[in-house]
This record gives sequence, structure tokens and C-alpha cells, in this order.
Amino acid sequence: IDITAEGCSPISLPLKVQVWDFVLPDGTHLQNAFTYHQAQIGGIHGNRWNPEMAQGYQDLILDHRLGIDHLYRREPPDIGMIQRAVGKGMNAFNLMFAGSGGRKQAVLDTLKDYVPRIRRAGLLDLAYLYGFDEIRADKFEAARDLFESVKRLYPEIPTMTTAADPSFGTESGLRSAVDIWVPLTPHYDLAAAEELRREGKQMWWYVCLVPVAPYANWFIEYPTIESRLLMGAMSYKYRVDGFLYYLINNGWERNKKVISCGPYTEWNPGSCQ
Repeated sequence: IDITAEGCSPISLPLKVQVWDFVLPDGTHLQNAFTYHQAQIGGIHGNRWNPEMAQGYQDLILDHRLGIDHLYRREPPDIGMIQRAVGKGMNAFNLMFAGSGGRKQAVLDTLKDYVPRIRRAGLLDLAYLYGFDEIRADKFEAARDLFESVKRLYPEIPTMTTAADPSFGTESGLRSAVDIWVPLTPHYDLAAAEELRREGKQMWWYVCLVPVAPYANWFIEYPTIESRLLMGAMSYKYRVDGFLYYLINNGWERNKKVISCGPYTEWNPGSCQ
């Protein structure tokens, strides 16, 4: 390699490269549910926002082997968008937010129309239904009522929750209603996870605004190796079935326009700690 610069003598460096004959696959074997709020991005771009820009942001996420998912969507996602994302490696998607109580009929009515469509599209085996976000005992009965109603109608659709239930359903009555349990990383229990797997269920884990140090997280203020550990060695060691995260573009809520200058910008990159 010859390195040249104006006013300097060129420097030649020998370089030996070995190229391995393999290609990294699209997507990842580890299922993931990473919420992406596209409306926030469109709001910052204003009247310049268009379908091409929206697709560009989606491709950016997919190219990093994450899904363009949304845990709190009130309506099911566009089937064409999901088909395109699956073609680029996305391996799971949320049908809609089941709520935290009081939305049972709306959820059932929506699924009645949507489930046959994704079945015809060949996407049903990638779908799940998320709801009852971080609920406690006062909402357990509502969760069981809705999830069991869904499972009677659509037994092939896994139900997923981040409910705060350290028994993972054995003491709360949710064992038969929930297919995918998602505790925070500090509350993940490998023995309980293995027992769930023997029952045909799953245990994922997640991080969000918590946990904080010494636990690994993706705050920009933390060592960047933690993101590698969470999705790689840690998930492998503890044999998690999937990874849930809220929210990949959270920082956009505190900024009103895209970066327009640099390297020192008006953009606030800080985490919500």
C-alpha cells in the first residue's frame, strides 16, 4: 500500500491478507423484538419525509440484523413491509399490542381479519402477540383472560409478556396462557428457562432504561463491548431464546432536527438514565 500526502514523501507498506471463503448470513438465529418508532423519525424530517426515506431507515436497521418491530403498535403491520423485511433477515414480528387490560374485544376483532392474511402470506410462524407490559399481580387475571382467548382461537400464535412474575406463571395462573416469558436480564433464571423449554415454551430476556451498572446495557455512556456481550456471549451462555429491547431510537425524542453540522453538533446523544 502506498500512502501519500501533500508535501510528504510517499510511504510504502507491505500488506498480507487472507480471505476466508464465507459470507455472513442475513439476519441472526437469535430472535429479537426491537421497537422502532418510525413516526419520531418522520417528525424530525418534516415535509421532506417520504417512502424512500422510510425504507432507507428500515434497511439501516435490517442491515444491522435487527427487526423493524414495534411492541406497542395498535394496528398490525403492513404485510408487504413484513415480507420485505423477512427477505432481508427479520425473524420475528409483533402482531399488535394486546394492552394491559380492557382491549380484549378490539384485539380479537383485529386478529380475526389479520391472521388469515398472514397465514396466506406464509408469515404466521414468525408472528407473536405481545402485551401486559411489566404488569404485576393486579393485572394477572386480565392477562390470562385475553391470552387464553387468543390461544383458543389461534393456538399457533405465541403470546409474549414482560410481566413481573418471578414464578413464570406457576403461582400466578399464567403458565398455560403465556408462551414467551421475557424478564429483565438480572431476573433471568436459567433453570426456569430450561423447564419452560421442556414444556414447549420460551424465555427471552430484555434491557431498557434498566438495568444500570454493573449490569450490561446499551447506554451510550457504557463500554461498547457490552452490546457485543449482550447479543453474543451472554445470550449464548444463558441459552436465551430471544432478545427484546425498547427503544432503538429513544434519543430522537429529545432532539427536534437531524444532525446538520459537526463534529460538534447540537444533537443531544445522552441516555435517559
